[in-house]
Amino acid sequence: MIFTKPKIEFVEIEKIKEYPTRLGSKCLLLKKLGYDPYSDTEEEIMDVLIKTEKDKNYLNICKESSRCSAFYKEFSQGNIEPYFERDPIYLERFENNYWVIEGKHRICLAKRAGIKKIKAYIYETTNSQMLLPNIGQPEEFVLEYSKGIFTKFSGSKALLWIKGLKDPEYYTLIKGPIWLDKKFNTCGKIFELLPGVKMSINVQTEKSFIRKYIIQTRVIIENNHKKTKVWLLKIPCHKKINYFDIAEIESYTLYRYGLWREHDRKELILGFLENNLHFD
Repeated sequence: MIFTKPKIEFVEIEKIKEYPTRLGSKCLLLKKLGYDPYSDTEEEIMDVLIKTEKDKNYLNICKESSRCSAFYKEFSQGNIEPYFERDPIYLERFENNYWVIEGKHRICLAKRAGIKKIKAYIYETTNSQMLLPNIGQPEEFVLEYSKGIFTKFSGSKALLWIKGLKDPEYYTLIKGPIWLDKKFNTCGKIFELLPGVKMSINVQTEKSFIRKYIIQTRVIIENNHKKTKVWLLKIPCHKKINYFDIAEIESYTLYRYGLWREHDRKELILGFLENNLHFD
């Protein structure tokens, strides 16, 4: 939530922690490297921007663009406010860290060209955009829970959230966190959710007077899985989630990869509480 009017300041580029990834189709560098911000994930775009930031050969590609070559010329002449009057840069600040709202190409070029400061309008915000740390390593995760007619749930259940995919083939996966439970029974067959992320669910019923069923879930995450937001949690049966206990939430996480932020954690828990993601 932004709660103040913007004010003009000179900002150190190193305090703008991340490259802006929403560069659109006008980024010549991404185009030449075979990336499209409209179809590739934020993680893929960020990865290639970071990997190429120190190599001057890639900076030369940026300078082939009429837009970025004009920015570079201004920066080279000591102008740290290029085109500010007609097209100002807007940044968001939280606890002395900055994120880009407008002026993405200029900030991207300034970071790559080693510019020290830039002029911008600053919005103070109460929302942290800080990235959550990655957790866990790619591997095969196996979870199991059970329920009988006269018995309570026991064991743990997998909660999976995949976010950021733009490929229509996988679009149904981005609607929110989902329980991997008996309604997705694959009879033990492995199903690929997206490249490098697979799962299987096997439901067994014990033929006895209590008619107990056992659900085993396998989630296979490979080292070379598609770069996007993947969050897998192991939730104990009948566990009440404490919205304010960050350590508790993190302790349930088996694997988290991608550019998840503070607001995603809140969305996850609010969804858990408000949408009644109950055991089945």
